Amino acid sequence: MNANEEEPMSPSGRRMTGPLTPVQHAVIDGMIAGKQQQEVAAEVGVSPQYVSGELNIVRRKLGCNTVSHAVANVATWRAYQAVAAHLEEVLLRDPIDEVEVRVNYVLSELAELYRSRAARLMPE
Repeated sequence: MNANEEEPMSPSGRRMTGPLTPVQHAVIDGMIAGKQQQEVAAEVGVSPQYVSGELNIVRRKLGCNTVSHAVANVATWRAYQAVAAHLEEVLLRDPIDEVEVRVNYVLSELAELYRSRAARLMPE
């Protein structure tokens, strides 16, 4: 989007592009946990209609056809991020031989692979 283009907005004035907002993450958290939209609305402190609208915005931001697909993408993104972080945690801090250097290389490459896959699932 260049400087002359306006950012797409929902009828309620919410952004339809860009990264997920904290409220959208909270809504997705509830859905990942298996909660109904009414339960999520009560926890977040908004109406069920607002939750429905946020889920549709998330769906659109992620380029998904269904809310279920969007929720699955966010859960997968989080899993990829967690795996990458764990791989980086287990890197050998002071490799003592060529084998350990190679192990670190493989672990680093795997972490980068998971981060790359995660980046394809979520907008920045």
